[in-house]
Amino acid sequence: MTNNLQQQPAVIVIIGATGDLARKKVIPAMYQLVAQQVIHPETLIIGTSRSDIQAQDLIKGLTSHHDHPESLDEFRSKLQTLTVDPSDVASLNALADHIDSYEHELGQSVARLVYLSVPPSAYPSILDAIAASKLQNSSTKALRLLVEKPFGENLASAQALIAQTNRLFSEDQVYRIDHFLAKEMAQNILTFRKHNPLFSAVWNNQHISSVTVTTSEDDTIENRASFYDAVGALRDQMQNHVLQLLALALMEIPDTLTASEIHARKLQVIESLRVHSALRGQYEGYSEHVGHSSATETFARLTLTSDVAHWQNTPITLLTGKGLSVRQSSIEIVFGEDDNTNTVTFYIQPNEGISISCRVKKPGYADAFETTKLNFSYHKSQNRLADAYERVLLEALEGDHTLFASDDEVLAAWSVLEPTLHDWKTSRAGLVTYPIGSSAAEVSRKAMQNT
Repeated sequence: MTNNLQQQPAVIVIIGATGDLARKKVIPAMYQLVAQQVIHPETLIIGTSRSDIQAQDLIKGLTSHHDHPESLDEFRSKLQTLTVDPSDVASLNALADHIDSYEHELGQSVARLVYLSVPPSAYPSILDAIAASKLQNSSTKALRLLVEKPFGENLASAQALIAQTNRLFSEDQVYRIDHFLAKEMAQNILTFRKHNPLFSAVWNNQHISSVTVTTSEDDTIENRASFYDAVGALRDQMQNHVLQLLALALMEIPDTLTASEIHARKLQVIESLRVHSALRGQYEGYSEHVGHSSATETFARLTLTSDVAHWQNTPITLLTGKGLSVRQSSIEIVFGEDDNTNTVTFYIQPNEGISISCRVKKPGYADAFETTKLNFSYHKSQNRLADAYERVLLEALEGDHTLFASDDEVLAAWSVLEPTLHDWKTSRAGLVTYPIGSSAAEVSRKAMQNT
């Protein structure tokens, strides 16, 4: 990807601009793209909603940027709002006419990016309407669609949604977002593995004794109760973020890091996975948060193996949970069999970096050893760390699919989890409760004792 998009004017449309995701992530990311001057100065941002909104309503969340009034003023000048019903073709046609008028004013065509910041359940009707509207059919440049996870609610629904999308749009028009892939440290995994022969030479089951991917969160679901109760930990994190991070950690490194090669190697990993055991839990007080008795899991721990030859017999653990003691997403690679004394850990969030633990001689007269850590942190760098949503938007404007999930990866991930989803749907067996603030290890132990 280039670092300068000054030659590519664009219109970026946010469908659902008043929603939580747009306010907290998408609009702040767009502000930064303007402030960092990495998009064309004539780029237009259009926030849409079914009800009347004003541009000022959309930038209220940017109060932390008021110490940069010039950048804020510039962003405000690029931001428009329109009342649009995304399920109504006539309403979308009016939006397309507005973009056409802007193109005419500029005297050149623009890239058109539509970000669906709406619940995935709304996708089918919106996709049908967009495909039938002038947004899709009258532009001189192909429309690009950004869609959020989860992609369906199980394998069958994902297959249906992908079939619908592929019927209406070409493959290169659709960008399925997994923002973890756009985090700086996630991108660094392949760089670290490819360009450090010290590790790349031993990145296999002959030297690595276990792999653990964790996405733990210390918050609860109070503000997302209606969404989360219908989804649960497996769908919210495991099907997308966790399996994508695992694929980056285990995939074979291609000679060239093109989007097609990376997707093919990740797919090979995901298709090779088999779940051997599954544990689940729910934090105490969850039912009060959702307003009824519920069997939805807020914690999940899966143990898997891979059929890929150089990963056979290497235990793989996937952990995710809400209401835990820490907020941390990481990939831990353990070398050897000696109590985790040799590890490489990629910290994806909140403090992105790499930690390498190794054994050294303990200072003193005795011939004793101790474990020490070598740490690298992006937050100690003098360079600004771009937010993942900034990278997502830039990559889509560039037409680069590298940091997005492919259709096949999405379906393969659902296939891995489908048996567990079925078992948990038909029975409450094995569901334990845990106090908010518990560690992942504590919940795991309790769940194991309950099996």
